[in-house]
Amino acid sequence: MVVNRSISMRQVVLSGRESGQQPAHFLDEDYVARTMPVAPPLKALKRALLPEATARPAVSGGLSSRTRMSPSVHESSSHARRPLVGLAVLIGLALAAGLVWLVIQWFMAPPLSGVRSHDFGTVSIVDNPTWVKHVFTLENTSGRDLTIKRAVPSCGCTETDPFDPKVPAGGKIDIPVRMKLKRSVREQADVTLTFEEAPPMKLFVKAEGRLSIPLQVEPRSIQMRPGQTRPVSIAVELWDDEPRPELQVEVPDGISFKLLSWKEAQVGQSSRGTPSLQRRTMTIHASEDAKPMEGIITLKVRDKVLEIPITLGTALDFTDAGTADRSSSRDPQLKSGSGMGEQENPSDIGQDNPATRP
Repeated sequence: MVVNRSISMRQVVLSGRESGQQPAHFLDEDYVARTMPVAPPLKALKRALLPEATARPAVSGGLSSRTRMSPSVHESSSHARRPLVGLAVLIGLALAAGLVWLVIQWFMAPPLSGVRSHDFGTVSIVDNPTWVKHVFTLENTSGRDLTIKRAVPSCGCTETDPFDPKVPAGGKIDIPVRMKLKRSVREQADVTLTFEEAPPMKLFVKAEGRLSIPLQVEPRSIQMRPGQTRPVSIAVELWDDEPRPELQVEVPDGISFKLLSWKEAQVGQSSRGTPSLQRRTMTIHASEDAKPMEGIITLKVRDKVLEIPITLGTALDFTDAGTADRSSSRDPQLKSGSGMGEQENPSDIGQDNPATRP
């Protein structure tokens, strides 16, 4: 074998050196190279043929290098694991969200299920006030019998009609709710139901009132005596920048009137469902020779008619001096801070009023 020849050559050279003999052909390096070429080292041969088998185990932290991957293999495996880690995180978040939803449904869900809000829409106010009504039909899904202790409206514009407060498990209940509308505005209210065995819940109602006759008049009735003058505040509602309509007034015999100029009293707000308001004052005067009577003052706007009752009498007809001026006391223009307009005829108001005489 080449390896054995290489070993024998080393032995011969060594033995020659020890004996002090140096053959000529041993000193000739070219001869040695030609006749006995040196074989590659054993380690180099193994490294070329079996690089994985000849790698020396390197111990690091108690683990051999055979258990450690090369950097390229490690990076590829890391990239392969990243989508799996992201998927696991998403699944965990979904499970947590589902658990939170179940907890909310179990502990915070209303004890009565069903539609809990109602919108009456736009309601024409013919009578003042006008009432609208809705019946909520709800089902007891709590799994236990319930008893409603109270039904509390959030404002005076809403109330409930009487109903049976006991609701068996799986049973249904009808709760009638009424809403009162008096002016052109969007009303919203709620009714809080309290239970003996469950947390409270709310019912919601809303409506947008719209006066059928777009006039607001104060006072709505007048009592006066001959020679007296009374102011009447008149406001017309305007929607969507519509022009101000013409106002027509009719009064009974013995009564005269005067209309003052229009003033802007309110800017419309669509968010609140309120119209623009143009306001003016009409002064009503009873002549000195007017006879006692009961009549009607008629206001017309856009073919809509509004009637104001008027009573004309003598001092003997009103046993209480304050009664004669009752309509004047309801006039919002005589009340400070009412926001209904300025007092435009202060010299006429209270004229010949026994209650104001010294």
